[in-house]
Amino acid sequence: QVGDMACEATALLEALHNKGYANNYNIQSFIKTMPISPNGNPNEGFGGGYQRVTYGIFQSIYPEPLAKWGSRFGNVQNISGSSPTDLQSQLLNGNPVVGLPLNMVIISGV
Repeated sequence: QVGDMACEATALLEALHNKGYANNYNIQSFIKTMPISPNGNPNEGFGGGYQRVTYGIFQSIYPEPLAKWGSRFGNVQNISGSSPTDLQSQLLNGNPVVGLPLNMVIISGV
């Protein structure tokens, strides 16, 4: 186990694996590449630590830095604001969609 707050990293890695990307990574090695925001701002990287819940700290990474991180390993796009029809289309095309509260990131083919 890598930590209590590793949801985004785990979902991203599984989506990347689904498309054949980052196959030489497991969650333990992948999460070490995650950008961490030095000031806890999830717009810049993961806010806080992923190892355990820290009360009073918003521990997450927002879609833009998540997609930027994922792009190091494959074709990843921030599709926040997409309509349900657009999301359905991505899924029907075989592209995994990582859903974060109110935001989405897509991992698509080459």
